[in-house]
Order: sequence, then C-alpha cells, then structure tokens
Amino acid sequence: MKIINQLVISLILPIVVFSAHAQTPLSGLQAPVEVVRDSSGIPHIFAENEHDVFFMQGWVHAQDRLFQMDTARRQIAGTLAELLGTAALESDGLFRTLGLHIAAERSLDAHPKAFKDLLQAYSNGVNAFIDFAESAGLLPPEYAALQLTQVARWTPLDSVMVGKGLGAVTSLDPQGDIELTVTLMSYQAAGSILGFDGNALFFEDLQRSAPFDLASTVPDAEQAAGGAVGLAGASKSDRSTQARAGSLPDFEQALAQARGFLRKLRELPKTPGIVQPGVEVQGGSNTWVISGEHTRTRRPLLANDIHLELNNPAIFHQVHLVAPGLDVIGSGVPGAPCVVRGHNMTWGITNARLDITDVYAEAIVVDPTSPSGLSIIHEGALEPIEARLESFLMNVGGVLVPAPLPEPFVVLTVPRRNNGPLITKPEPGPVPGVLTALSVQSTGFSATRDPEGFCGINRARNLNQFKSALQLVDFGSQNISYADIRGNIAYFLTGEVPLREDLQAAEPGDIVAPPFLIRDGTGGQEWIPLANPPREQAVAFEILPFEEMPQTVNPASGVIINANNDQAGNSLDNNSLNDFRPGGGLYYLQWGGRNFSIRAGRITQLLNERLSDNRPLAAEDMSEVQADVVMLDAEVFTPSILQAFDHATAEDAHPALAALAANPGVAEAVERLRGWDYSTPTGIAEGYDAGKGSEEEQIRNSIAATLFAVWRHDIVANTIDATLASIGLDEPLVNVREERVTALRNLLDNFETNEGYGASGLNFFPGPADADAATRRDIKILQSLADTLDQLASDDFKTAFNNSVEQDDYRWGRLHRIVFTHPFGGAFNVPPALGLFPPPLDDLAGIPTDGGFETIDVGSPAVDIEFPGSDAFMFNAGATGRFVSEFRRGRQTAVTSLPGGESAIPFTPFYLNLLEPWLLNETHPLLVAPGLIQADAYDTQTFVPVQP
Repeated sequence: MKIINQLVISLILPIVVFSAHAQTPLSGLQAPVEVVRDSSGIPHIFAENEHDVFFMQGWVHAQDRLFQMDTARRQIAGTLAELLGTAALESDGLFRTLGLHIAAERSLDAHPKAFKDLLQAYSNGVNAFIDFAESAGLLPPEYAALQLTQVARWTPLDSVMVGKGLGAVTSLDPQGDIELTVTLMSYQAAGSILGFDGNALFFEDLQRSAPFDLASTVPDAEQAAGGAVGLAGASKSDRSTQARAGSLPDFEQALAQARGFLRKLRELPKTPGIVQPGVEVQGGSNTWVISGEHTRTRRPLLANDIHLELNNPAIFHQVHLVAPGLDVIGSGVPGAPCVVRGHNMTWGITNARLDITDVYAEAIVVDPTSPSGLSIIHEGALEPIEARLESFLMNVGGVLVPAPLPEPFVVLTVPRRNNGPLITKPEPGPVPGVLTALSVQSTGFSATRDPEGFCGINRARNLNQFKSALQLVDFGSQNISYADIRGNIAYFLTGEVPLREDLQAAEPGDIVAPPFLIRDGTGGQEWIPLANPPREQAVAFEILPFEEMPQTVNPASGVIINANNDQAGNSLDNNSLNDFRPGGGLYYLQWGGRNFSIRAGRITQLLNERLSDNRPLAAEDMSEVQADVVMLDAEVFTPSILQAFDHATAEDAHPALAALAANPGVAEAVERLRGWDYSTPTGIAEGYDAGKGSEEEQIRNSIAATLFAVWRHDIVANTIDATLASIGLDEPLVNVREERVTALRNLLDNFETNEGYGASGLNFFPGPADADAATRRDIKILQSLADTLDQLASDDFKTAFNNSVEQDDYRWGRLHRIVFTHPFGGAFNVPPALGLFPPPLDDLAGIPTDGGFETIDVGSPAVDIEFPGSDAFMFNAGATGRFVSEFRRGRQTAVTSLPGGESAIPFTPFYLNLLEPWLLNETHPLLVAPGLIQADAYDTQTFVPVQP
C-alpha cells in the first residue's frame, strides 16, 4: 500500500528537514552536535557533552511530536481546555482534583541539582524548536486548526508532569477499588436476602485472585534447570489468613457516592488519543529474557513489547543518545528526556499493577478551626482538610477566555492521605452531623523521582548500577527484565508498596480487610508513617523493602517471563493475603485478580516447545513468539464445546441436548472448531497478518476465531451474567475481562465435584429438571453456540456480515479492527490519515488485523454484553513497539517496531512509514555502530552554538 504522497513530500520536506550536512546555529548549545536520521527516521544524536545531548533530544522531540507533548502536559495539569476548548473541561476537572500537577511540583523540588540541570537542558532544546517554528510559521497543523499561533514554553516541571502521567496510566486506579467494593457489597446484600454466600460469590467464584494460568515469574524462573521452562507452584505459608471483610457498616452513604463516582467516570467524554490516567489502570505488556545456555550465540536474548493505547501519533518516540558516559538507544516518551526501554545493556518493562493506591471512606465534620471549614475524624480526633480553589481557561477561536462554571471549583485534600484529594463531595451520612466522602491515597502523590531513575538506567554500565538506578522508579511500578554482555540476566519489581498497619499486625487465622476495597478512614487501616525515610525513598511511610520485592538474578532455569502475571506466586491458591513476611506481617503486592496470566501462559508454552528439543534460540525465535496470535483460552475451552457435541450425538442424549446437535449450523460450527489451531488470522485480503499457513488455512482458522470469540461472549452471558440477573444483580459486562474468563474456567475445571455450583451455592448451569449436571452444562455450552450463530446472522452484525447465515462469510478480520485515534478525530485518525492511509474496508471502520483476546500479539477487544455487533470486537490497545535485543561477541544488536512513525507531522517522510511494517509484525534495526548509522543515513544535520 502506498502510504506517502511523494509529490506532497517534495513540497513540504524543505521546511521540516534542514538541508543535508548544513551547519545550523542554535542558541543554547555548548558545542557542535550531529543528528543523523536513519532510513527509519530514528534520530541518532552525537554530542560532546551531556547538556547538549539532552538539549538536542528536546529539539527532536519537539520537531517530531510538539502537539503530542503539549496535550500530554496539559492533560496532567488540567489545562487541556486551553487547547481543545470546552469539550476538555470535564477532563480538566478530574485531573485538577487528582492533583498530579501539584505532586509534580513536589517531585521537581526533590530532584538533585544535576538532574534539574538535565531537565533544563531538555526544556531549552524544546523551546529552541518552538522559537524556530513560531518564527517560520511552521507549528504543527493542529495549532492552525485551533487558531493558535503560539505555544507555551516548555519547563522542567512539564517533563516531570509527563512522567507523572505515564506513572498514573499504569499505577493510579481509584476506580478499581471502588468497583470491587461496590461489587462485593452487592453480592453480600443479595446473599443475605436470598440465602447464598455473597463473600464466596466474590472471592471464590467471580472475582478470584487465582489466575487463569499458573505462570508466575520468579518461581518459574528459579526452578531447577532441565531444558524446558515448565511451571512451578509458588511455596505458600501454612499460616493462612482469610480475606473476607469488606463491608462498611458505618459508611453506607459512601457506597452510594462510589456508585455515583463510577457513573461520572463512565460518562466522562474521552478525547480520542488522550490517555486517561486516574480513571482505570491501563496497559499490559510482555517481556522475557533467555540466558546464553539456551541461545545460538551463547549470550542472552531479551524481548519486550509494551501494551498501551494505540493512538496517532504513537505513545513512544525512538532515539539514540550518545555523549561521554552515555550511549543508549530505545523508546522514549515525548516530553521527557532519556528512554524508558532499550539498550545500553538491555532491558524491558511491563506494568506491575502493584496496589499503591487506596480509597478511604472518610467521616467528616464541620470545623471552624480548619482552613477549609471541614475536618476528618481519625482515631476520634479532628484533622483539618485543606482547600484549593481552581480556575479554568478555555480556547475559543484562538482566544483564551475564563470557563463559565456553575459554582466555584474547590479541591479538598487530606494531608493524612499523602495529600490526596476527596473525589466525592462531602454529603450527610447515617450518623447525624457527620458527612461522608471518598478520598484517595497514592504513592504517586509523593515526590517520586521516576524520570531520574530511568535516566540513571540509561547511564548504567553494569548490573549493580542498573539495580541502584531502578530503585528510583517508585510511582510507575514496573516489572523490569535485564540482560548484559557479560551474560547476566535478571528480573526486578520496582515501586514503593506501602505497608498497611492492619496487614502488618495480622496474625495467622485473622480475617483481614483487603486493601483492594474501600478502606475505613476513621482509623485502623492506615499506611504506617515514617518520620525519617531513607534518602532514596519518596513516600513518608513504611514500604516493603526492596530486598523483599520479587527479583531474581541468573536463575536456574535460564528463562524469566513476565506478562503482567503473578510475580511471586502468592495468588496461585486464590488468596493474595495469606503469605507472611520473614519478620511478621502479611506479604501483599496486589489483588491477584488484576494479574493477567493468559499471555504469560502462552509465552511459557511456546518457549517450552522450543527448548524441549534443546534447540538453541535466536533473535528470530523471539520475534516469532511476539507475533503469535493463538488464544490460550480457546485452547482451554474449545475441548468443552467438542465434548458437549459428542455427548449430544450419543444415542442416550437428553432430548434438549440432542436437539442442539441436530441443528445443522451448530454441527457445522463444531466441526470448524474441531479443526481449528486456535489462531486468529483475519481471513480477508484486506487484512494485515503475520500468521503462517496457506490462504485456505487462514480463512478456515479465521472463521473459527469468529465463532469462538462470540461464543465466549455468549457463554459468559448465559452462565455468569444470567446467574447474577436471576438474583437481581443485573450487571452487564462492559468488558469480557480475564477475571470472568478465569471464573468460567474454574467452574468447568472443577465440574465433576461442583456440578456447576459455585462456592456461593449458586448454580451457574441451570437446565431441565430431568437432566443431570453434565447434561445441563453441555446444553449451556451448545445453546451458547446456537446463540452465536443467531447473532452473527442478525442485524447486530449486519454491517459486517449482511445477515448471512453462511459461516464461510464470518471472517475474523471483518470484526477485529483498529482505528488509531487522534485528539481531533475524523480525518486525523488512521485511517484515513488525511488520505495518506485510506480505509482498507469500504464498509467498515478501521484496519483489520490478526490477534485477539490476550494473544501474545495482543489485540484484546472490548465486548459489550448488551450490544454485541460488528464493532464490538474492535480494539484500541496493543504493542506500542516490539523490541528484541541480542548480544554477540563484543557488541549488541536490536530490532524494534513502531505503530506509526517518528513524526506526527502529516505529509512528511516519517509520518506513517513504520505503521504498515508494524501491522505485519515486521521490524527495523536499532543501529548503534557509527559505520552502520552513516551507511543508513537519510539525513545528517550539524548544529553549532551561536557565536557571540
């Protein structure tokens, strides 16, 4: 597909790329700097000192991504309406309430002078480009559309805010605690009326901590060597506790507020292409590292793909930074210096999903002595609430005007909550004279130093330096894999995990209140204060010591895998709160249900296959695994469909079951699933596939993928959701999330003993009274398949399949599509990208790709239970870049990809040049050798200081 209009490029290129080999004077440089753009568009910056290398990174970031940088800082600061107008005011209100911009000010103050100087050098480079672009009339086209001719100058605080924003995307999740609490309380209330166990419905049946797959990072890595990776169950303490509490008898009003807060978040207009940290933790990712004992070169291999929203432009920007003491290449975040994934040694990251955010139900009284007039009640004493008045501006036709607010916008903060905010308004509660509200406490509200930590990683030259630097990555908690040319491989978990007083006081047999639920703000469930934290610690509370965090160096297996799964194995028994620390107190990292294990299980499976025959692995093997689009849950559940059909065709089959098997469509669908390899190709000529097999095989597998994906939707609806509806809990799924699929697996895996009943006592597989349990199960399974066929032929899927009853028409690529969104939407989205990437399908939006629910090459769709249809399987998050690094004798090499291009400026050579290779799972090299860089140079620019 021809993506770039070469005629337009020839007209615009001179104004966006300086003449090759010209010397361009730049005020602020200390010495000459050479910037070489390779054929992929990656800038390689060669500087004589550290100041200049980061100055020029600021320049190239602004040159390629200025509007993206501007929106990112403004979103976190709550000033996005100053760009986008009134539509962004609600988002601004949310972020002003969260107060990440205030936390960024604390963080900037905490950085040492040397790092502040680095941030200033970067800011000066950004501003140098802004000065140039404004004077030449060459600001990005979005500013012209907004009727703006000037851009606010960049500051070090802006870079810190960008870092806070990325940390919030992966680690700030008040919504999760509220959702789980509302769910538990609903189950408890219904159970008390109808006579089932609401606690068991939550903890044992539907919101299980136990993962779908048993893959766990450190236990698996540290098993005895033996060729294959295998699975190792984590050792569990026999001194168990029970996670059963969660009711808030004194704060029923808080639950009503929680529901209201969730409704508000769900109704919040989401600006396309703008990430919404603070609303719901996003992102996944895969990383694994293989020691030299298993590789062709006898040196380590490392693979990493970071999963976040897929927008236009891409979240990351690739760059090579070279200066004395620094030689690093990889993916950075526009708006912040250094790179967050790449190699000097080599490292990869995935979201750790640590529980470093708590939501509290506060008891509040009017207090004239408090600056805000309000105080919380804690341990029977009053503690003042602080108030902050916020005002808002918005862009109207290129002019900033005050936003008309119906009432003053006051943010109330609670010093005890690490200066966290109240996220609901104080309202009367059940106790006369006492108000209630919800507050949020997060590690991220402290003076964290994550950007400094990543820049330290960029400079590290050995394992000890690397380990020391990553201990500053405190808010954006990450699983970090590592390898070096000396042959070391390692894994570390970063983030400051607060120690809660009730968990640290727990004794064997105690019933504890899980921290992933709303906590009691009146006392007893606090983070433990620490008067004099160590110099490198951000929060003024006791935290889990770094040496107790999951980590491993050169483990026995020679293989380390993490894909957001359980790091330590402490959720494998369905209880994340029954391990004890060596000195006492519960060992707690996060609720296990937020650990996604399907991708880790599939990665483990594939590496097992490759290592079982003792075949040395190469970088190509890593890329092949990254491109895998097999759905592991399909491999688990499809045999149940086949078994149900076989039972239905037996001579003594129950009439209701036999009738389903007699349905020709069901019989045809079962045979298609029987021959399926569980892969998810598009099956259409317009699709982008990296899969194997002939065209006939891809079409066959594509149809089966469609049948299974809709069946998964229907079996969950017909068992879990139908059961909830039958007890008055009509809770339609917004997403078929992994915890619901895990719940279904648990019910089916244990069917011989539970006969379809959960630990709650509820029957998830009801059916004819004269049928046995297995028959009732099989009826549900086959009825769901019949429902699938009815839906695919219905008006719900008319735009995709035109009411066809022919299963040959049900190609996965007609459903599994993506639109790379831009804040302006419309023509700026990809497709159509202002005509540069026309929609591949005339009748459907988006780009058809392979992949599916929790495939390694992830493309997990959001499946709306109430409105399944042609657009229900579209996805908007995935690999923001696939990275594979290997070491050879005396050097290291790497390949990567990017879902778009380095530049966000339409009609330039590097706007979408890397998108099509990304869609096909192709890569481009990360060049580090000067000779290779020069040989591949697209353009070379030399910048020199302005002469006095």
